[in-house]
Amino acid sequence: MIKPSFKIFVALFIVAYSIISFFAERVNGGEWASWNHALGLILFLFYLKLNYNERNALFFTSFYFIFYIAGMLASAAIIAGGAFMFEIAEFGTPNGIFWIILIYFLLGFESSAFGYRLGGTFHAGLNVKKLNWRHERFFTYLVTSVALTLSLYVLIAYKGPIILDINRVTFWTNHVPSYLRLLPLFIAQSFFFAAFYFLWNKKEKKNFNLSLLIICAYLLSGYFVLGEKFTFYIFFGVIFLAILPGVYPQIKLKTTHIFKFALVLLLLFALVLFVYLSQGKDAGFVLVRIALQAQLLWSVFSETVIPLAPNKWYCFFGCGGFFSGADYISFKYLPIDTYLLYVKGGTRLSGFMPALPIITLGVILSLIFHVITFVFLGFIQRKFLVAVSEKNLIYSYLLFEVYFSVALIWLAAAQSSVPRLMLAICIIICYRLAFPAFKSNHSSFKMA
Repeated sequence: MIKPSFKIFVALFIVAYSIISFFAERVNGGEWASWNHALGLILFLFYLKLNYNERNALFFTSFYFIFYIAGMLASAAIIAGGAFMFEIAEFGTPNGIFWIILIYFLLGFESSAFGYRLGGTFHAGLNVKKLNWRHERFFTYLVTSVALTLSLYVLIAYKGPIILDINRVTFWTNHVPSYLRLLPLFIAQSFFFAAFYFLWNKKEKKNFNLSLLIICAYLLSGYFVLGEKFTFYIFFGVIFLAILPGVYPQIKLKTTHIFKFALVLLLLFALVLFVYLSQGKDAGFVLVRIALQAQLLWSVFSETVIPLAPNKWYCFFGCGGFFSGADYISFKYLPIDTYLLYVKGGTRLSGFMPALPIITLGVILSLIFHVITFVFLGFIQRKFLVAVSEKNLIYSYLLFEVYFSVALIWLAAAQSSVPRLMLAICIIICYRLAFPAFKSNHSSFKMA
């Protein structure tokens, strides 16, 4: 067992090193910066390994944040190497954003750890009573059956974007009736029940083949019906890994498990590469796509003045003629022709955090809100895992909705998740009032 003081020391050391490297890179960002980024990636991986060993449950439930930051760090390193960012029509240069990303990650993860520990001591009243497992199993069958049946109907009646060889946005906008356009969201949401059912059946060795069949059906639907190639499966992975430590509290992945997971990621990457090659693009286009992840942050830090204080803070949720903060920052940095084309086609940029918070709230306030957000997320992660460990399907799902909605709002500037967040909170309140409470031993769930 590594002492908490050592983990804090490592985090503080990396933060201090990142601050020094940021200013050094801003003053003289030569070829040495790429080697320094390589060292930064090693420190990032060391920190992850340290937390995997000591904060196992927190590590798994934070997969979305970790994956997001890993992509942003890779993007920042590629941009510093001079990659062309075709969306903003700029060639990359070293300007220190790699270290800004790393600082935000460390502050976020350590804040989550604090919130997680807080969730084990602050009970906020008694826990809610779970439904009978037979009723929850029936509910799982019902929800997943409806989702997969509708997917099959779309595939038979409208072929799907893969078979028609068209963009998935075009397919769901122009080829599918309006009453079916919420199906992608329904499939994404209902996968939680499929994953929950699969993992508990695997542990209890009941109906495993059926639950595995349902999982496979979802994976096939994601590709052939929804036309997803990578992002959707990452979301499936986020759900799966979030539930995993609740079902197996002391889980430790073996080398074979890590190898299989890496193989899946490799296959997904190969699928994306195959799609781009089939569209006439070369393999290097994938690296260019990766570079686009951090292009907004690069643009913010390429400005003459980096905003330390709030500047149009209200634009975080949209202002003027912009319906969202994502729309606001996209208009600011995209060439006008590209912006109008993306608005018309429904294309959305990525990598909004910490670019959008910094440009609207300023560096200081964005860091404060970043810490507060992740303390809250860590608190919810603990409550979520307790509910999963107690086999409380409905309550687990509602807590996951709260967690992931807040994560999307902050990390992906998905303000469209605000109504979903409010709805989930209202249902949780009603759920706690409707069902008798019972004493729950929160402290029994250890941070593995």
